[in-house]
Amino acid sequence: MGRYDPEWKRYSAVDEGLTEIPGDIPVETKYLDLSGNQIRTIPPGTLSHLSNLKRLYLSRNLISEISPEMFFGLDSLVYLFLGNNPLESIPDGTFSTLNLEGLGLRDINISQISARTFSELKSLRYLYLINNPLQSLPDGTLNQLTNLEMLYLQNTNIPDLSAVNIEGLDKLEVLSFKENQLSTIPDGYFSHLNNLLYLDLSNNIFVDIPQKAFRGLQSLLALKLNFNFLHTIPVFDSSDLRSLQELSLSRNKFPQISSDNFSGLHDLQITSLIIGNKELTSIAPGAFSTLKQLRQLRLGHTGMNHFSSETFEGLESLEHLTLSGNDIPIWEERTFISCTKLTWLSLENNSISEISPGIFEGLRNLEGLSLNDNNLRRFSLGVFAELTKVKNLLINHNHLTELQTGLFDNMSSLEYLDIHKNQLAHLSPDPFSNLGSLRTLEVSDNQITSLSTGIFSKNLNLAAVYFTNNQLSSLPVGLLADSNPINGKLTVDLFNNQLETIPDLFGPHEGPSRRAKMYVGNNSLEIDSRLCWMKEAVDGGWLELKMAPAWALPGGDEELENQYLADLNADLAEICVEK
Repeated sequence: MGRYDPEWKRYSAVDEGLTEIPGDIPVETKYLDLSGNQIRTIPPGTLSHLSNLKRLYLSRNLISEISPEMFFGLDSLVYLFLGNNPLESIPDGTFSTLNLEGLGLRDINISQISARTFSELKSLRYLYLINNPLQSLPDGTLNQLTNLEMLYLQNTNIPDLSAVNIEGLDKLEVLSFKENQLSTIPDGYFSHLNNLLYLDLSNNIFVDIPQKAFRGLQSLLALKLNFNFLHTIPVFDSSDLRSLQELSLSRNKFPQISSDNFSGLHDLQITSLIIGNKELTSIAPGAFSTLKQLRQLRLGHTGMNHFSSETFEGLESLEHLTLSGNDIPIWEERTFISCTKLTWLSLENNSISEISPGIFEGLRNLEGLSLNDNNLRRFSLGVFAELTKVKNLLINHNHLTELQTGLFDNMSSLEYLDIHKNQLAHLSPDPFSNLGSLRTLEVSDNQITSLSTGIFSKNLNLAAVYFTNNQLSSLPVGLLADSNPINGKLTVDLFNNQLETIPDLFGPHEGPSRRAKMYVGNNSLEIDSRLCWMKEAVDGGWLELKMAPAWALPGGDEELENQYLADLNADLAEICVEK
């Protein structure tokens, strides 16, 4: 049942229902993956011939006991993964014969670890103890792992950092205490971790953070404090966090951001800030202005009732701004006037019902705009007038009933337009006429009944159009005759409409460079001579017929897809008899 790749010296038998170690594993194997089986025991000596083995994956089995004898002979083993097995305990000396660099022990239901469990693993660099009810680690458990670089203690029921002694772990670069019950940070706890790059304290119960809690973390790049109960933003000291680039404070309890909350970080190169909670109702003007290098700001799911241009004052370097989930229906004009370098703006899920023409003023470098999941019914002409560089525009899950002619006139750079899940019943004759760069158009899940001749005549680079779940009952001949995408591949999705026939949408076909794929299932197609062009195209090798996109097939049922195509091709062959 297993498969062996001689080039990579990899033996794999994942999710095969195995109850024992296969007997055909080649002696030269370096990578052995037996994850997701029903192996309960590994008799001593079973693996001893694999002296070249470097990686062993035994995760997601039924192994309840392990011993040193299981691993005898694995002299080259570097990485061992035993996660998701019902082990419950690890005897001392289990890993005494190994020289591991990585050990994965997540979800093995162990509640206790001896101080001697890892004592022989002097070369260990990565240790994963995620999702185990440990509560504490005895002194000495980790202190001998002086080469450890990554330590994951996520969701281990640790109530206090004093329950985990990390003295001696001076090479540590990644440390995660996510999803525990931590509420305090002992003085100087992290001070010796001069090489730490990433610290995750999210999903705990911190109410406040001592001012010098992060003393000594001069190499730290990313600090995560999200999903806690912080009532105020911690006081950060740039002399302690001089390398900090990413700071996450979202989903806490602080009601305001004052003008001096980030003043202690003014000397730093903070490039990413994630902040926002429902209790947040006030942001002082210029509160972020000291973060001169900030390139990404995520300020979502707040209790704010409006944002103004003063909110984003001083953010001249900002490139990505996410303001989703704030439930602000009306936005002021010139809100983003100071964000001149902005390339991505998300206003998703804000209950926006109307966008005033001046809201995007100054965003001449914007390349992506998301207005998904709002209450938009129509746009005023000129609302996108300044967005000449936008390549991606997402307006799905709204209530749009029309796209006015001229709405996208200045958006000659637009490549991807997503307007699915709206209430469009028809499209004007030429809503996309100025979108010469358009490559993908997503109009699924609307109520469109027909399309005008020439609606895509100016979209020469169009490579994919999606009309799934509309009410199309007819299509014009040559609908996509002018489309000639760069890679020569054109996808047309007509799944689940009301079409009785499909005319030749592509026009004259010359040479092998232009190919098409068309989804035609769940229509009311009448199999007659009007569809013979499809058979000729399929026989010619340039058209591929499909029933439905993979996501639309129940359980990804390939058999249903294959049967549909077999029946369709048989019907076409019968009708389209060569004259």
